[in-house]
Amino acid sequence: MKKLAFTLLLSFPLFAGDYLLQKGETLLFAFKTKSGKIVSMAMGAHKRYLIYRFGKKGHIEFIYPPDRKDSFSKFTYSHYLRGGPMNAGVDLNFLRFVNKGYLYVLYDEFSAEDHSRAVGVKVIKDETPLVDIKGIPGTAKGRLLKIEDLIDAGIPINKDDRLFD
Repeated sequence: MKKLAFTLLLSFPLFAGDYLLQKGETLLFAFKTKSGKIVSMAMGAHKRYLIYRFGKKGHIEFIYPPDRKDSFSKFTYSHYLRGGPMNAGVDLNFLRFVNKGYLYVLYDEFSAEDHSRAVGVKVIKDETPLVDIKGIPGTAKGRLLKIEDLIDAGIPINKDDRLFD
């Protein structure tokens, strides 16, 4: 047991770097893309900020928001749940933000019918989808559903019922 705890302790810095975390941040949701890039949503120490990162270890291409002040209010979360495989059950979670006129929609979707999961980021301009950066479900860490817990705890993340297909 001690050996397992020691191994986990040593692996944390590698994990943190692999998912573009900075010291003190908590990973909420992350995955790798087919091109080897990483999408990461993290929360700062003491719940001070929420941040999205995209890129590779050592080369982050995009960070949102660039200014962490009031960062929670710059994101909007939506969730839809329909239960059970008999009811074609789904668990759909979306976190979105707008940057320079582009809408970014992170998605984390689960289907109870075939037990499949889909993760990714859609980029939309003027209601026209431009790109869907699909993640590799087996690399996903965390769940977007964790955002619901933050909202319930009083963290000011916007919430609505808008869904995306």
